[in-house]
Amino acid sequence: MRHAVIMLVAVSCLSVFARAQTAEELVNKNIQAKGGIDKIKAIKSVRITGKLNGGGGFTAAVTQENVRPDLVRETFSLQGMTAVQAYASGCRL
Repeated sequence: MRHAVIMLVAVSCLSVFARAQTAEELVNKNIQAKGGIDKIKAIKSVRITGKLNGGGGFTAAVTQENVRPDLVRETFSLQGMTAVQAYASGCRL
């Protein structure tokens, strides 16, 4: 009985390794799950937001907005104070 269980585990492991996906297959699956490359290229802007709850009871908010081709705006707010940074073409303004 023990030998049969070991053989079953070995065969199932071999079948998993035989069908391992390549990096290219994984990337293609991800692109298709998002609607295809044309949908991804049609995106003109992206906004990412985050919130930090500190141990001392403070709260901070972070926002990053990216607009094609190469504009970026970052905002950081902490206790009512806001810092904004914007830059283009990899050069900070």
